[in-house]
Amino acid sequence: MEDSLETSGADIEPRDVLLRPTNQFTIQFNNLYCTLPDGTRILNGASGTLSPSSFTAIMGASGAGKSTLMNVIAGNVKKSDGEISVNGIECANLRCMKAEVSFVPQEDIMHRELTVLQNLTFSAAIQLPRETTQRQRERCVYDTLIKLRLEHIRHNIVGDEVHRGISGGQRKRLNIGLDLVSCRSIVFLDEPTTGLDAVTATEIAQILTTISKEKMLTITAVIHNPGVRAFSLFSDLILLQAGGRVAFAGGTEDCEGYFASLGFHRDCDVDGPFPDFVLLCLSGDKRPLGEPTWDSNESFSIAWLQYKCSMKEGNTPVHHSTMLSRRKNHAPGFKFQFMFCLDRAIMQAYPSFRHFLRLYVLAPYLMGIVLGRIIGNPLAQNVLGAHATDICLQQHPDLIERCLTLQQNGYMNALQPCGFNVLALYGSVASGTFGKEKVIYVRECSYGLNKLSYFCAKVIADVPRIYFSALGTSMGFTLRFVSAMSSREIQGGFTILVTFAYIIGYAVSFLVPYERCSLICVLFGLCMGSTFGGVAMPMSTGV
Repeated sequence: MEDSLETSGADIEPRDVLLRPTNQFTIQFNNLYCTLPDGTRILNGASGTLSPSSFTAIMGASGAGKSTLMNVIAGNVKKSDGEISVNGIECANLRCMKAEVSFVPQEDIMHRELTVLQNLTFSAAIQLPRETTQRQRERCVYDTLIKLRLEHIRHNIVGDEVHRGISGGQRKRLNIGLDLVSCRSIVFLDEPTTGLDAVTATEIAQILTTISKEKMLTITAVIHNPGVRAFSLFSDLILLQAGGRVAFAGGTEDCEGYFASLGFHRDCDVDGPFPDFVLLCLSGDKRPLGEPTWDSNESFSIAWLQYKCSMKEGNTPVHHSTMLSRRKNHAPGFKFQFMFCLDRAIMQAYPSFRHFLRLYVLAPYLMGIVLGRIIGNPLAQNVLGAHATDICLQQHPDLIERCLTLQQNGYMNALQPCGFNVLALYGSVASGTFGKEKVIYVRECSYGLNKLSYFCAKVIADVPRIYFSALGTSMGFTLRFVSAMSSREIQGGFTILVTFAYIIGYAVSFLVPYERCSLICVLFGLCMGSTFGGVAMPMSTGV
C-alpha cells in the first residue's frame, strides 16, 4: 500500500466518484429534550438546522449540553422527546442512516505504534463498501492525506508518551481523517480543537470548512473556546445556554448583530474577542443594557423564540433528496477484513526482526536459564524426576520411595516456580493483545469491523510468539535443570504452559481494565503454582 501511494497520487483520476458523496442532507431538530433518570434535564426544547456544505459549531457555557445535543442527534444518546428529520423525512435519530454518518471522538483513538498511512489504510479498508476497488481505496487515502496536510509525514509512527511520533496537532488531524476517509456525507466531531494552540485550531477549522464546501458535507462540531480566526470560519452557529436551551441558531455572521439587538454591546478593550464575549454573556457574567430583569438561565431562549417568530421565513427548506440514503452499507466480508487485520496484527507484534529476536527468543532463553538455575539447586531436592521401577529398586532403601513418588522426591515441587513465573509473565504479555486496544476496538466496531475476523487475526498473529517463547524458555531451562525427560518433552510441556498462559491473558484482558491485567495474571499464576505445584500434603500420607 505504501509503495502504491508513491505513484498513485499523480495518475489517479482526481474526480473519482467515490470522493464526492452524491447525497446531501439537511438535518432539522425540533424541541429536543433529554432527561437523566434522576430527573436532571440536560436538553430543554433545543431546535435548529444542520445544512449541507456547511461547518456548524455548537458552543455554549460549561454544562449547557453541547455534547449531549450532538449525541442525541447522532443517536448515541436517547432523547426524551422531540423530532428529528433528514431531508424532510422524520426519523428517531441518525442511526437509521448509519452508512452516511461519521462520529469523530474527542480523544485521539488510534494505533500509536503504526504509521499515519497504516492507520488511514486500515480505516479505509473496514469502512468503505465491499464493492470499492483497491484503486478507489488508495485514492481515498491519498485524498485524505492531502486534505489534512499529512502527506509529508505519512510514514511516521503516531507515537505516544514513551515513543515520540507526530505532533499533537497532526495527531488530531489524523483522528479526524480516520472518519473522513470513509467519504460519508454527515460528520460529527466532539471538540476537535480542544487542547490545541490557536494556530493549530484555526488550521483544523480551515480544513473542515474547505472539506464541507468541496465535498458538500454536513459537518457539525462541539467547540469549547475557539479563537477569533477559527470562529470566523464557522458557517453556522448553535449557542446553548445553561439548562440546554438554544440561545441562537443561525449564520455565524449574524450572531454579533443579534446579540447587539438584545442589548449586549461589546467593548473590545474590556470584553476581548467576540467568541469570548459570547461565552461571557451565556454564562451570565454580562447583562444587556436596559434589561434589569434579564435572567441568563431563561431570557436567552425566550428572546430567541420571539426572534424566530418575528422573522419572515419562507416555506419548507428545499430538500436535496427525498431519500435518507442511497449509499449501501455493505461492509467488507470476513475474508477481506481478516487479511487486513492479520497484516496489521503482524506489524504490531513484530515491528522488526531485532525486536522479535530480543523479546521472543533472547528474553525467554534467559528466563529459562534463571528458572533452571533456581530449580536445579541441590537444596531443592531434585532427584531427576520419576524413573522406571526397576531403576528405583536398585537405589538405597531410603531413596526408593522418593524415587518412585513424584511428590516425595521434590520433582513436583519444581513445577511450582515454573508455573508461577510462566503464567505470570506470559499471561501479562498476552493481556496486551486485546487489552491495549479496547477503546480502539469500540471505535472500529462502529465503523463495521467484523469481530470474528479481528479476534482470529490477533490470535493467529500471536502463534509465533507462543512457539518461540516456549522454545527459548525450554532451551534455557534444560541447560541448568537435569531431568529424566527429553528436551522435546520439556519443550512440549512449556509450549502447553505458555499457550495456557496466553489464553488466561486473553480472558483477563476481556474481564478487567488493562492497567490491572498484569497484577491479576501474577495472582493467578501464584494460585495455580501453589495449588498444583506439589506444596500440598503428599497423597500417600494418611489423615
